[in-house]
Amino acid sequence: MHAVNVDSQRRQDWLTRVKALADQVEEWAKAEGWPVDRQQKVIREEALGEYTVPLLRVQARGGELHLNPIGLHIIGGNGRVDIEAYPTLGRVKLIGDNGGWKLMVDNVPLRRPWAAHTFVELAQDLLS
Repeated sequence: MHAVNVDSQRRQDWLTRVKALADQVEEWAKAEGWPVDRQQKVIREEALGEYTVPLLRVQARGGELHLNPIGLHIIGGNGRVDIEAYPTLGRVKLIGDNGGWKLMVDNVPLRRPWAAHTFVELAQDLLS
């Protein structure tokens, strides 16, 4: 029974972090004048079951960005959310780390803080 409570708490924490991240990205995108379409994505993980998270589609200059949650149970981190760019197909991974997010490109950390200016720079770089 204890494992169920632990998994339930981890799941709730994960859902809270993903929603907060989506809210943050939506706020930053709108501050740039970029329209945001918020959708829902269903994820199924063995330990957590099936759950729904927000998926964002941001219409930025030069293309579209997707904030795409991948899952909580990953190697080397506490959850993963991808920022994917179309049409360039560029991608940056946000890996849960010490209550925040660590930016990763091809498994190499970007030594940049997760902040509004970083998001805008990444968007421009991913779409160029």
